[in-house]
Amino acid sequence: SYLEKYKLIQEKVICISHELLSSITTNEDTDIRYEDIQCLYTIFTINPISLISATQITELIHKETSMKNKFKLEDIRDIIT
Repeated sequence: SYLEKYKLIQEKVICISHELLSSITTNEDTDIRYEDIQCLYTIFTINPISLISATQITELIHKETSMKNKFKLEDIRDIIT
């Protein structure tokens, strides 16, 4: 994220964020999902570009069973809106 923010690399964040989003939706382990959500959160705090829509995040919040994960997803939604 830092490297892309300062234009040292380009378009890696998009690919990584989509891979993380896919992993969050398919993985059944809440701890692994939390790690992926935390990675997304870090990406968006460093470089708050809207790669993922607030609607997608809201859908994840509704499907999520872990409260810890829901709260972190809500933090991400707050950043991108």
